[in-house]
Amino acid sequence: MFTFTSVSSPFLNHLSRTPSRHSRIHRPPSPWSNNLADNGKATFFVQYAGTIELSQADDKDLSYKKKLLMLIYRHQLENNLSTNLTERSTVQLHITTEIMTFMDSDQNTILSLAPQNTIMCYYVEYRLNHIMAMKFIRTTEKIELAVFLMFDRRDADDLCSSMDYCFRSIYIANEYSSNIANKLSLLKLPLSATQSNTATSISSIKNNNTQNVPNKETTIWHSDPNLSVETSTIVTTESSTSSEINIPAHRHHRRDRNSKKSTKSAESSTKGIKSYLHIIRNYLVHLQKELNQEELTKFGDLLSRWQAEKITFRSFVEQTSNLYGESRLYLLNEMEHFAPVEEQIWFEEFLKDLNVNTTTSSTETLLLEEQSGNSNTQI
Repeated sequence: MFTFTSVSSPFLNHLSRTPSRHSRIHRPPSPWSNNLADNGKATFFVQYAGTIELSQADDKDLSYKKKLLMLIYRHQLENNLSTNLTERSTVQLHITTEIMTFMDSDQNTILSLAPQNTIMCYYVEYRLNHIMAMKFIRTTEKIELAVFLMFDRRDADDLCSSMDYCFRSIYIANEYSSNIANKLSLLKLPLSATQSNTATSISSIKNNNTQNVPNKETTIWHSDPNLSVETSTIVTTESSTSSEINIPAHRHHRRDRNSKKSTKSAESSTKGIKSYLHIIRNYLVHLQKELNQEELTKFGDLLSRWQAEKITFRSFVEQTSNLYGESRLYLLNEMEHFAPVEEQIWFEEFLKDLNVNTTTSSTETLLLEEQSGNSNTQI
């Protein structure tokens, strides 16, 4: 069984000197309080370590705790990441301007980017410290990793929840309205019959033996503009014990009178929903590299209108093809999994008329790779 005592670096050793949460004079309001809705901004205290530019040699799958810690360690040895931490830095999330900003103690901007440029956010608890690494893109050819520390697990969960909230506001809000009240009201509307609530919360904490829990650190936030029905899981493996925090999205279902008979069909439906959400997430992450900000906003509006049943699937596809233009019609091929069963034949004919090859999409490949890599991970 792998233990992390062999992982050592000046930065990781410095983590043990992280001030405790009780040493803070001011704690920012919870992002789920009226602060986020009224002011359109949530602030968190962090300790910022720096940014790593991921190369082709770097392993892009950082969901394993060992891989993430070793990546940090290696880049410190190569002087790509400082071993010094900026004391009392802040992260500010602005819903009204849709910008995420890292600032030092003097309020100088360290890093500023739009939430939709964030691909994945990882969390690791190591030696009583709470390390976060945020993978993001600034150009289509560059993937970077920002490394910083939170003061406790609750702060990490709140930050990830707020990042998800900001990300979804971009795609769900009406492109013709910048009013924060309208955005928040739209966020409360279900996008489909299987997606009903925006809030997430910690529901339970339980201890397990590591023989039953894989030595893997799962991500607690990902770029998904849809209201996910999945359960995000933080699994921290340390020595011979592990802690698991389940963060389920709130759902409301009517009780089925024939619950025993419907168990198998419900499980099958849940798996289908999870796969569908993974496909949409991967597709949107891919779109961020292909479309500009204005085009992303227009696509988000079309997606929202279709899922709200304001336009038909055919209208959604036709308007999306006009948005992509002839040079990017190949992106339509990756939408084949969006098609309802009754529209699949029409969709295939539509692609043939546009001379778009109906081969296995990169989105499906990404999904299969992800399912293969996470086969032992609880979701």
